[in-house]
Amino acid sequence: MNTRQKYALTSLLTYILGVLLLIYGAFALGVFSKDKIVVTTLATTGPDYKVVFGQFKLKMQAPDSIDASDVSGLMVTGQGANDLADYLGNNYLAFAHGDYFILTGKIVGYQKSDSFTMHPLFKISSWQTVSNLTFWIFVSVDIALFLLFGLFYKKYKNIEEIKRLLTARLSKSGVTSNL
Repeated sequence: MNTRQKYALTSLLTYILGVLLLIYGAFALGVFSKDKIVVTTLATTGPDYKVVFGQFKLKMQAPDSIDASDVSGLMVTGQGANDLADYLGNNYLAFAHGDYFILTGKIVGYQKSDSFTMHPLFKISSWQTVSNLTFWIFVSVDIALFLLFGLFYKKYKNIEEIKRLLTARLSKSGVTSNL
């Protein structure tokens, strides 16, 4: 296998790994699931949680009769909400840096928080934590894979350009080559 083929193969493999990691992360965060949203804790007297990802999913479930709804915050209910509240209470110091949670459930109504706006009332059927460290490791590895893809692809294209120029130069001088 020559150098050009090695660069081409390496760039292809890093691209495929990057795309697979991106797809895995999207599925893990519930991007393609209509009943999963990503939230983080709030230290306010307003809504229970701040919606980080999934506001558009909540807006799609909102009835037209609720005009002043604010989907950036979320009120929660159900046994899952009690379990999550107990978990947060027992591990309060662990969440000082604002870990994220993936909540699975559905909107069962709207509730007014301490503000004047209505927030979705979300019945939690299940939840899981997403640590900042794990999230940023996945993001960093994915970015590194795409950068490596670009680097190897550029080297592959540079080899192609050099070979084209050498072939053109050699053909002008009448020398044949098997580059």
